[in-house]
Amino acid sequence: THYAADQVDGDKTFRQSPYLQTYVGADYRRNSMYMSNFIRYTLRGDNKLFVDDASSQTLKLYGNELQLLSRVVFDVAPDWYAGPTLSVRLIDGNDMGFDNSHTVRIGGLVGKSLTEKHRLHAEARYMKGSADGGNISLSGLQLMLEFKAEL
Repeated sequence: THYAADQVDGDKTFRQSPYLQTYVGADYRRNSMYMSNFIRYTLRGDNKLFVDDASSQTLKLYGNELQLLSRVVFDVAPDWYAGPTLSVRLIDGNDMGFDNSHTVRIGGLVGKSLTEKHRLHAEARYMKGSADGGNISLSGLQLMLEFKAEL
């Protein structure tokens, strides 16, 4: 992804960093069990702050990021499925003095197949981690409701 520079009254003010995001994933199904795993890596460039027409400053506001996600889902009843989820996210520090961060999320999901191509599921995850090289402790609960439709 590449962004053009923001402008105010025709003068460039800020350009968000370009980034490259890659995904690699694998799915596996056997009988009543379905496993899904993926790795996502985001490589971020420098943001550009335009000071005046002659000069600019570059800084990395967001660090590169690695995320791993795994879920195992079991058919528990006709058209119903449930299973555990696990994800790990690692984020590099930036040029503003904010050090690396990481989170681990563990949870579970339950869902229902509405039709062959439509599903509804709910997921709850507990998150634990730290930001700024351990200076900030992170924890919390994430709740999601998702509707999926295949075309």
